[in-house]
Amino acid sequence: MRIIDISLTIQLIVELSFICLSFWALEAIDFNKFINKKQIIKKQTVILLLALALGHIVAQLVFSLTNIISAMLGNI
Repeated sequence: MRIIDISLTIQLIVELSFICLSFWALEAIDFNKFINKKQIIKKQTVILLLALALGHIVAQLVFSLTNIISAMLGNI
């Protein structure tokens, strides 16, 4: 039971890390070209939602690659 708890904790940390990394990277994009400068809350909401989606997708990719590699190494 402890291994499952550790695995879930690692997955949560990795997912949150990629969400934070995505948020940091999205801050470099000038969204003022797409969204009116007066609509600050909409701009921040778009960045937050994009960061959540992108971070989740990248984290799932890393988990999938990890599972594939461990399965390949397990068959050797």
